[in-house]
Amino acid sequence: MYVLDPGIRNATIDYLDESLIKDPAELGIVVESVLFDHLIRLKYDLEPGPTSEIFYWKEQKEIDFILTIKRKAIPIESKYRTRIRDDPKNSLMEFVEDKKCPFGIIITKDEFGLERNIIKAPLWIFLLMI
Repeated sequence: MYVLDPGIRNATIDYLDESLIKDPAELGIVVESVLFDHLIRLKYDLEPGPTSEIFYWKEQKEIDFILTIKRKAIPIESKYRTRIRDDPKNSLMEFVEDKKCPFGIIITKDEFGLERNIIKAPLWIFLLMI
């Protein structure tokens, strides 16, 4: 479950000072919620309808979000940290190959690049594109 307004979430759990920025786990939760909200808006802008669904996938490994555009799945993983381990990249690559996705996206703190068919983009750049 995602709270779409990070201000309400942070006020409810009393994270209204710089302690949120110092806690990577809590900051990651806020980033995931902001990303979810923006993906819902993107989905609606690209394919308006009564409900815009963003899926979560978990079998042996999890994928944070599955955005379906024109019946093509785009897996998106939120990893808001300076250094991205290989595990999320490998999970995303497996999903892309198994489901024949055009590409996958990893949202990062500041890493930008392309590795095979996985796009790594900082959150702020991704949010500007929407």
